[in-house]
Amino acid sequence: MITFSRSATTITEVRTPKPLNRIAPALEALAKDYGDRWTVGKLADICCMSESNFRRVWKDAIGQTLQEYIISMRCRWQQRCLDHRAGLFSMLA
Repeated sequence: MITFSRSATTITEVRTPKPLNRIAPALEALAKDYGDRWTVGKLADICCMSESNFRRVWKDAIGQTLQEYIISMRCRWQQRCLDHRAGLFSMLA
């Protein structure tokens, strides 16, 4: 995205990086198959980045390392499964 700021009579181009847009393909892949053995290399390839650049962009956009994110995502999914199962058992009782 390009924004322009006017200062007196000159126009200056300011580029605003969108790290979330750059890792969107990786987020989509993780959402589709979060149980897969994802590596930084696989996801970096999906996003057409080097591994080191992917790590940096990921951390800037998400605020966690990839491993921390995958673990928290799997924990949330397991919690939803447990909540759903508890709801089923309470309906049977």
